[in-house]
Amino acid sequence: MSETQTVPVKEPFTPKQMMAKTVTLYKELTGNSSIDAAKHTITHLLPPFTANAIIHDNGCGTGRVKKAIMKSNPPEGIIIKATDRNQYMIDGCRGFATAGNWPVEATVMPAQSLTSPDNYFTHSFTNFFITHLDDNHDPAAKQVYRTLKPGGTAIVSTLAAMAHGEPIKRA
Repeated sequence: MSETQTVPVKEPFTPKQMMAKTVTLYKELTGNSSIDAAKHTITHLLPPFTANAIIHDNGCGTGRVKKAIMKSNPPEGIIIKATDRNQYMIDGCRGFATAGNWPVEATVMPAQSLTSPDNYFTHSFTNFFITHLDDNHDPAAKQVYRTLKPGGTAIVSTLAAMAHGEPIKRA
């Protein structure tokens, strides 16, 4: 007589879900890298902001550039326009700006199609996001150039290399 064995039925594999994209998650993943770069640029590489400065924070994320600007004790009268393609980042940026009583206008706007006028900004910060545009860098760079006043200052910070970039794209 043969015995019948019962084989336990395995449930299908269900991967853990990715955490929701939030400002808090972004801050946790990036640490202080973006604010440290912005602080260094503002403190050591740029002259002090003037009262008539109109500053663009391009791809503003959580508002780290704005925080670094405000810690530099800028004069009253500066204007900061923050743009990002993600609504959740703009919402977070607005929250931080309100809490800090910062002169910031935050708008959902992709870097490749800015609606700001030509020759408008005295400063344009593109801090650690241009590499996230995949092969769409040129239109974003052209928009920075178009919106910057003659004699204005454009700051673009990025990593020299992202070793994890290609494997992630292939996955």
